[in-house]
Amino acid sequence: MNKDGKFTEVFDKNNIIKKFTLPNVKEGSIIEFKYKIKSDFIFTLRGWCFQSGVPTLWTEYNLRIPEYLTYKHNMSGYFEIQHPVHTTENANYVNGVNSNASYDKYCAENVPALKDEPFVTTMDDYRPKIEFELRASHFPNSMYEDYNGSWPKIITGLAERDDFGGYLNKNGLAKSTLPAILKGEKDTLAMVKLITNHLKSQIKWNNRYDIFSSENNPKSIFDKKTGNSADINLALLAFLKEAKIKAFPVLISTRTNGQHPGYPVISAFNNVVGVTEIAGQLYFLDALDLNIYRKTKTNLF
Repeated sequence: MNKDGKFTEVFDKNNIIKKFTLPNVKEGSIIEFKYKIKSDFIFTLRGWCFQSGVPTLWTEYNLRIPEYLTYKHNMSGYFEIQHPVHTTENANYVNGVNSNASYDKYCAENVPALKDEPFVTTMDDYRPKIEFELRASHFPNSMYEDYNGSWPKIITGLAERDDFGGYLNKNGLAKSTLPAILKGEKDTLAMVKLITNHLKSQIKWNNRYDIFSSENNPKSIFDKKTGNSADINLALLAFLKEAKIKAFPVLISTRTNGQHPGYPVISAFNNVVGVTEIAGQLYFLDALDLNIYRKTKTNLF
C-alpha cells in the first residue's frame, strides 16, 4: 500500500482516525488487515461488541488487567456470551515491571446478524457487548484510590474537574453581560428564559454530545460561537448561578447512546442538561433545544 493511500484525520481532542484506500478491490475480494490501538486513557478500557450486521462464526475477546487496576464491567445484549476463562497469571510490563494480572476470555459462536428494527431508538441496547470503566487503582507504595465507587464519589470528582465544576465557576463573562440580557427583569422564570434564549442565539451547537466542556472557560465558547452540548449547557448553568438562580447539571444518556445500566458508571452518559426549581416545579433546561421543558409531579411538557 502506497503512502498516498493512507490518511490521518483528527476526530476530537482524544481521538484520531486512520483511513486507507484500496482502489483495486473488486467484488469477491477478501481483505485481511490487523491493527493496534494505543491509548493513554486507562479510565475507559476499550470493550468489545460480539454482534454486527453480518453473521459471525466466531468472535473472541481476551483481556489481561494488571492487579493494580480494578474495573467495573457491564455486559449487555440478548445473545449469550461465554466466559470460559477467568484466572490469574504473571505478566511483564515496560521497564521490567512484573505483577499478577487477571486474564479473562469472552467468546461467542454462530452469532446471527442483528438487523435494524423499526421503532427501536438504538440497536446498541440489544447488541451483546462488554464495556469497562476504571473503579480504583492501588499501585505499589501508593494509597488505594477510589475513582467512582459510588454516586457521591462521581459527583465529587465532577466538581473538581476544570472542564465541569471549574467551568461552572468561571463567571467573568456572565457578570459583565447579564445586565444587558436581563434588563432589570426580576421574575425568575422570565430570567431563565432570557438567559437560555441568549445562549441559543450566541452559540451554535456543533452536533456533538458530551458531558465535559471542550474549553475551560465559557468565554472561549462565546468567542468561537460554537461548542458541544456540555460547552453550551454548562455555560447556561454558569450564567444562572451568576444571576443567583439555583440550577444544577443533570447527566443523561440520549436515545441514540442507549440505556444507562443504572449503577455508578459515568462513561455511559453522553450529555448534560440543567435543572432548576421554580415555585415547586422542576424545569429541565437545554440550550440546544427550542423549548424549556417543565416537569411536574405527573407530567412532562
